[in-house]
Amino acid sequence: MSTSVLRYFLLIVFGGAWLTYSGIAAFKYYEYWRISSSVEPSSLNWVVIKKNEESFYPATLYGYKNNNLDYTGKTLWSSRYLNEWTASEAIERLKKVRLNVWFDATEPEISTLERIFPLKSIVYSIILFFLFVYFAVLTPNFCLKK
Repeated sequence: MSTSVLRYFLLIVFGGAWLTYSGIAAFKYYEYWRISSSVEPSSLNWVVIKKNEESFYPATLYGYKNNNLDYTGKTLWSSRYLNEWTASEAIERLKKVRLNVWFDATEPEISTLERIFPLKSIVYSIILFFLFVYFAVLTPNFCLKK
């Protein structure tokens, strides 16, 4: 394989991966930024959701008020557990924590109990950007045979 073909192949691979991860990171950051208002929930109901034989997730059905209107929501927590018992234990731990309902002030029906900054996606997109720049700019002749 010629060096220019390999270089362009790597540029396309890292460029595509960078664009993909950057898009994912941008969307996750937008979702994080969007749900910036918070209130205390008026009601909380806890359940364990079984996705398959080895994936159990704590879930919360909750209610909250905003501008004298009642809203409801559901949060499927991001932590996965291998059995129902450990997911139930996680629920008991979560019950002891003071939770806030995070919602979009312009569309209060969009809400969650778990607001997580997308650090991992942002770091991945930055690393892929530097790999793309490395292959695009810093190594124009990286595979030349002497």
